Amino acid sequence: MVFAKKVLRYILFLAVIYLLTTSFIFADMGIDPSSGLYILLLVCNIIFGFYALKLKILSVILASAVIPVISILSALLMADYTLFPGNDPYGIITAILTNGIVIIFCWEVTYQIIEFLKPVKAK
Repeated sequence: MVFAKKVLRYILFLAVIYLLTTSFIFADMGIDPSSGLYILLLVCNIIFGFYALKLKILSVILASAVIPVISILSALLMADYTLFPGNDPYGIITAILTNGIVIIFCWEVTYQIIEFLKPVKAK
């Protein structure tokens, strides 16, 4: 995959995650926030894995189930550190950006592992 296309896909995915997460947080839907956010991220990750990275079904499902857990936990840990103290007194923007960055990092690691294992399977 061309590097520029992959970077553009990651930026688009980060923007979608940011918009969906903020709309989920500010919408009062009566759903438990942690499970609702997990389901939202799971669906976004499955769509991203199939569309952008074009991975196999098993790898997409496994990665899509694990990545939201890692990203939500890291977002909860980073919420205490406010990166934007003037605009973000409660750490919400910091947590959302951390969530998106961790998801992109985890997808890149998953993609690199799968690309590394492709020649091994061919032998």
